[in-house]
Amino acid sequence: MTNRKTCSDLVEQCMKDRAQDFKFWMEFGPEARIEDGEGSNLYEYGLSFDRVSAYTFDDQPEAYYRYQLSWGGPSDEVRFFRDRIEYWYLNWFDGAKVDVTHEPWAAWLLEMFVCEPCWMYGEDGFNILEASLPTDECPAEACDFMLMDERDGRLAFKHRDSRNYIFVLKDGSIHVPKRDEPFMRGEF
Repeated sequence: MTNRKTCSDLVEQCMKDRAQDFKFWMEFGPEARIEDGEGSNLYEYGLSFDRVSAYTFDDQPEAYYRYQLSWGGPSDEVRFFRDRIEYWYLNWFDGAKVDVTHEPWAAWLLEMFVCEPCWMYGEDGFNILEASLPTDECPAEACDFMLMDERDGRLAFKHRDSRNYIFVLKDGSIHVPKRDEPFMRGEF
């Protein structure tokens, strides 16, 4: 009988190993090549960066951004929530996390990957919409929302994936329509 280690047994060391790589890029820049067997820079290092919607999984009431570093069994990823950052180590039917919110490398990753995040709660308190709007520091092609129109003192932005609209009003507030604006306008 083998004494197999659980994710809880492995998560701390795996996080420390990844943290060393991120600290390297913090010091030498994201274009620097690390000695990981492939000579990766930060942009080649992970597998994907995406948004996981609330309730994608049954026990997951919050949306988050995921920087997926590896997949299969085992896999690991960094999750960026509205109020915290977590490192996860996952294997088949097992998983463990470490809160890395206060780690300098985690804050640096957040700045590298999440462009001006703004999480807004929907009426149910869980339906989170993130709005990454173009700014001087973040060009439009790197953001989630595209400027579509300026009319009646409001700016209309359309999400690149969902095609839903948000509106920025004259006073700087953000209006999120209750109905699906693109279908109402006959864009599809």
